[in-house]
Amino acid sequence: MEYLEGVGNGKAYTGPSTPFIAMPTTAGTGGETSKNAVLSVIGENGYKKSFRHEILVPRHIILDPELTLSCPSSVTAACGMDAFTQLLESYLSKNASPMTDSLALGGIARAARALPVAVEQGDNLEARAAMLYASSTSGLTLANAGLGSVHGLASPIGAYFPMPHGEVCGSLLFEAARLNIEAMQSREPDNSGLFKYAEAGRIMANDHAMNDVAARQYLLNTLQSWTSRFSMPLLSAYGVTDADIPKLIANASPGGMAANPIVLSDEEISGLIHSRL
Repeated sequence: MEYLEGVGNGKAYTGPSTPFIAMPTTAGTGGETSKNAVLSVIGENGYKKSFRHEILVPRHIILDPELTLSCPSSVTAACGMDAFTQLLESYLSKNASPMTDSLALGGIARAARALPVAVEQGDNLEARAAMLYASSTSGLTLANAGLGSVHGLASPIGAYFPMPHGEVCGSLLFEAARLNIEAMQSREPDNSGLFKYAEAGRIMANDHAMNDVAARQYLLNTLQSWTSRFSMPLLSAYGVTDADIPKLIANASPGGMAANPIVLSDEEISGLIHSRL
């Protein structure tokens, strides 16, 4: 608690560190490429908070797909949806840059083809390697561009309910993308996020001639299919009810909501959560 931000004292550590070599055994958070560590206490007064320090950046990172071969398909799916969400949200972020865009699109291209294979053919080393790359890249893009509404809500949901982070992302991603697109088309038709959603769809379809409307629909269709195909659970499976929605909105991560490509109203966010109960 001395070092934890928000609920602790946020004290800065000034001492030495032991040598840190990161060898991830799941492909999801990309935590090996950032200086963040997240700790949580789950319950009515729960929290998910970070402490951050340069010495939490590994001296070396080893991405070995053989270390992920025994990861169960359900965990592979949840972690993979987290990685994909991080890539897509950082690409759409208001704080994105040409550097993060390039990294995010490269990760999206790999994950779009590798994730279903890794989930359903867990011994496929090529797919496992591609997901490790996508995950690690997503850690870089989120650290430099930020995230969006899915991660804004994942923080309080994961704090108040025992729902794994990847499952929160996988449950919300399609509905959040659909809501963002509809909101921009209605209120901000010149928002660059509409083009970016289309560009992500073209990358996923591997069809650079696809028009914007068809590309955005391809992206939404794919995300909706993954939600079902990977058995992403409803929030209610972990105890979330309509009565919890105001508390979740009130405690949504400000950073995630601020970086979302369009400002969503409380009513829109409420509808997003309700759609996954």
